[in-house]
Amino acid sequence: MNIITMQLLTIIVLIAVYDDLLRYKISNKIIAFGVMIAVIYLGLYLLWGIVVNKGLLLSIDILIKDSILGLLVGFFGMFILYVFGAVGAGDVKLMGVIGLLGGIGLVRYVLLYSLISGGILGILGMLLKRCDNIGKYGMRVHIMHYSLAIAVGVALGMLKVCWQEVVSFE
Repeated sequence: MNIITMQLLTIIVLIAVYDDLLRYKISNKIIAFGVMIAVIYLGLYLLWGIVVNKGLLLSIDILIKDSILGLLVGFFGMFILYVFGAVGAGDVKLMGVIGLLGGIGLVRYVLLYSLISGGILGILGMLLKRCDNIGKYGMRVHIMHYSLAIAVGVALGMLKVCWQEVVSFE
């Protein structure tokens, strides 16, 4: 994982967390922005592979294997939680964007760490009597912002992936 990917993911996730804290949902504009950034970045990566490495097939193989699988694993991993009412649709789409940009190597850790941190946040919310359904904007919303758990998952997932890369170089 390179520093540009980590910076782009951090920006997208922080914007999504801010929107979730402000409006109790993650806007589709933020998801579209994340997808647009990911597609542009992956297009430049593919172009870099063609021009510099002269390896179109290798670049396409890495792109499909890593990014598309990351998108699918991230989206459908969170979709299972959405079916049971544990997360919102914006959280599902955000995890898809994280998988598209970060790849399968990152999104599997983000899913795991966000589940753990979401469980901890849920327990803390119940202890503090903050986990409750409230009426907001004409709909029932859960007061726990799962985007916070996703942000923790992204941070821990990036640390885990970077640590694995450092250890594998030794």
